[in-house]
Amino acid sequence: MHLIYTNLNSYIEKELPVLYQTGVPVAYDFSTRWTDEYLKEICPYVTVAIMPCAHLTDEEREKRKLRKAQSYGVKVVLGTIGEDGSYVLYNDKILYAPAVHADDVIDTMGAGDSYFSAFFMFAS
Repeated sequence: MHLIYTNLNSYIEKELPVLYQTGVPVAYDFSTRWTDEYLKEICPYVTVAIMPCAHLTDEEREKRKLRKAQSYGVKVVLGTIGEDGSYVLYNDKILYAPAVHADDVIDTMGAGDSYFSAFFMFAS
């Protein structure tokens, strides 16, 4: 599966329409600094939205963010909540996957990117 993966820190917003026109699915990591206005601007060009949501309540996560991204055109919305797992919104259904807890974790640097890679690999 071919996939374009980018994020809020890439400053590529103005190029997203061009990437979208290639027909290759676009996965976009919104980090934690997104706003409703930013979602409205970016989501029409995104196939898979990755939205860290640990800072949100259950209701905010589902109604205000995951479903909002979907309403702007995103097909798959992945809402991560750290050590509590993640949610996926697809075809208007939300699925929850609990996190697998590991003992003796030394460093979590890159854990999110590893998770996204595994998600994309198995989702294709």
